[in-house]
Amino acid sequence: MKRFKLVFISALALTLLSSKCKEPVEPTVEFNKTELLADYADKVIVSSLTDLKGEISNLKSSFSSFQADASLSNLELLQEAWKASYLQFQHSQIFNFGPSMDYGIKGAMGTYPCDTAKVEANISSGSYSLGAAANSDAIGFPAMDYLLFDLATTDALNKLSADANRMTYVGELIDKMQTEIDAVVNAWNSGYTAEFKANTGTSSTSSMSFLVNEFNKDYELTKVAKFGIPIGQQSLGIAQPEYIEAPFSGFSFELIKASFEASREVYQGDYKGTDGIGFQDYVLSFVDQGPALDEGITSTYEEVLNKFATFNSTTLKEEILAGNPELSPAYDLIQSQVVNIKTDMPALFAIMITYQDNDGD
Repeated sequence: MKRFKLVFISALALTLLSSKCKEPVEPTVEFNKTELLADYADKVIVSSLTDLKGEISNLKSSFSSFQADASLSNLELLQEAWKASYLQFQHSQIFNFGPSMDYGIKGAMGTYPCDTAKVEANISSGSYSLGAAANSDAIGFPAMDYLLFDLATTDALNKLSADANRMTYVGELIDKMQTEIDAVVNAWNSGYTAEFKANTGTSSTSSMSFLVNEFNKDYELTKVAKFGIPIGQQSLGIAQPEYIEAPFSGFSFELIKASFEASREVYQGDYKGTDGIGFQDYVLSFVDQGPALDEGITSTYEEVLNKFATFNSTTLKEEILAGNPELSPAYDLIQSQVVNIKTDMPALFAIMITYQDNDGD
């Protein structure tokens, strides 16, 4: 099979329409979309991106401590900081429009699988441009997964301790992420928040369209890239564990669950306990159709997360290699949500889905 890369910024091209536009349905209860956009901006998006900035800052501090004293305990602290940052990224990557798209943080931080040979070649030569398109699969969290965990924590420690170029490469990966997230947060705080709130309407360039489309695209990337491809649902039943996200740390299940939890929060208009006005409230304003749709969306999220809670004891790779028969039903549950959030919800909102995917849903 020809090798392909799961590059976030190109996995789902923004070209063709993936669902038919239906006649708009008016809410039966008056609904203020301006307040919805304000809550998403202030309570969800900026908060999420600011938290990612903070986690990457902590990651930088942990690396500085490790660089000063390359001990096993400091490496383990660095690994924990990496995990915390990567989990937060699952919340922040959903909003891949405006400044996030301008600085390409979704692709720069989350392209996988990591090309380990390219990483090693960069380290060996000491000459590279981390911002080059050719290095998109040799940077970000996936590259750090390889460098900080390798085959075992002790192997990573020995290699980092013995190779100054390797240590430098890790530091530069973190610096790149820090520079990018700082720029994104600054852009939201210095003007884009007001622009986002004012950009009302339902056209393809409206804030509501950006939100609905990126919300759906992120859900489907989780469905396909994080889970469907590795377990074989996108390749005629042939499992491909080599495409697992974060294979060296064994952190894949945690990232998948965090991604679905983040998706559910965005639907609700919530963020880590902060309650705001969200898609759910807008859906419920359509009294004739909304409650049933909301029940379907809410219950499916719950079923998906409950299903993944049953995989707590092992890694995704171990489950795949063991041929766990519950992997396919888990995928089917994820798939069952697509018609709710990609077809029925956008139809109520009179929002066109404007990206193209290739998984035949």
